Amino acid sequence: MHSFDEPPRRLSRLRVPFLVASAVAAIVIWLVFYPLSIFESSPTEVGTQRDTGEVRVASLTESFSASGTLTAEQEWTILHPGAGTITEIAEPSSAVETGSVLYRVDNVPTVAVLGTVPAYRTMTVDSVGADVEQLEQALVDLGYDSSNLLSVDGTYTSYTASLVELWQTDLGTTVTGTIDYGTVAFVPGGLHVGEVLASTGDPANGTELLALESNDLVVLFDVEVGDLESVANGSVLEVRLPDSSEFAAEVRNRSNAGDGLWMIEASPIDAPSVSARSTPVDLNWTVDLATDATVVSAGAIRRLDNGETVVEVVGTSDLDTQFVVVEVGLQSGSSVELLSGPDVGTVVIEP
Repeated sequence: MHSFDEPPRRLSRLRVPFLVASAVAAIVIWLVFYPLSIFESSPTEVGTQRDTGEVRVASLTESFSASGTLTAEQEWTILHPGAGTITEIAEPSSAVETGSVLYRVDNVPTVAVLGTVPAYRTMTVDSVGADVEQLEQALVDLGYDSSNLLSVDGTYTSYTASLVELWQTDLGTTVTGTIDYGTVAFVPGGLHVGEVLASTGDPANGTELLALESNDLVVLFDVEVGDLESVANGSVLEVRLPDSSEFAAEVRNRSNAGDGLWMIEASPIDAPSVSARSTPVDLNWTVDLATDATVVSAGAIRRLDNGETVVEVVGTSDLDTQFVVVEVGLQSGSSVELLSGPDVGTVVIEP
C-alpha cells in the first residue's frame, strides 16, 4: 500500500536535474558575457612583484640656500664743507682717481686725490701731516715734479707750493699755491661714482653730493648659527642674479650679526657686469658629508617592533627574502648611509 508522501518524492527527484541544468546554463551565459573577470588578479594578491634596489656606493651631500645682496665692497660719500652753488658734478659710473674733478662749486673745482686720511683743513706752506704727504704723492703721480726735487715727507714747503700753482693753472682756478679746505677730497683707490645725489644749480651747503663705491663687489648674506660651519672661509658659493645669470663667489669673512645670525661676506670670483648698488641675489652651496659611503634608499629602511633597524634582502626572488639588521649613519635626500649591514650590490626591497 502506498503512502500519501510518495508523489511529492517523485516530484523532487524530477526537479533536481532541472535545477542543475538551469544553474549550468546560467554559468555558461555569465561566462559568455564576462569571460575574463574570474581570472583577473587583485593588485594586493600574494605574488605581486615588489620594487627593489641595491646597496651601492655614493657620496653624501647637504644643500643650503640663502638670499643676499650684491653690493660694492666699499662706499664713500662726498660732501662739500662750504656754501655755494653746484656748477658742475661728475657723471654716474665715472672713474675716480687722482686728478678727477668731482664737482665745481661757484666754478671752483674739487679734485679727488687718493689717500686714506680725509681732508680736514687748508694746507699751505709749513703745514705738516699725513694729508700733506698724500698731496705731495699726488703731485708726483700727476707729473708736476718733473725735476724730481720734491720730498714726499709730509712737509708743505715753498717748492710744494710752486707745484700746486702749476696744478691750479691747469685746473683753471685761482693760482694761490695753497690748497683751500674743500678743494681736494682724499678718497681710497679703486672707486667710481655710484650715485649722484645732487644736481647743478643746487646749493652745496654741507650736503651729500656724490656716493662713491668701490669697483670691487661683495656678496652679503646671513645664516643661522647652526648652518655656520657649512660656509667656512674658502667655501665656494653659486650666486644667481635677478636675470638668472650665475657666478661663483668665495667666502672670505664671517661676523656675528647677533640674534643667532652670522653675516657672511663672499668675493665674486668672476665679477658680473651689473650695477652693484644692493642687487638682490639667491645663493646655493653644497657640503660634502661623506665620500664613497655605502648607502641604500631611505625607503628600504624598516624599523621592527623590537627597535631593530633592518633591510629586507632579496634571495632568489622577491618572494625569497630575509630581514638583515643594519646600523645607519648620515642621511642625504633619499639616501641613507649604512655603517653595517649587507655588502654593496645586495638587492633589497624598496616598498
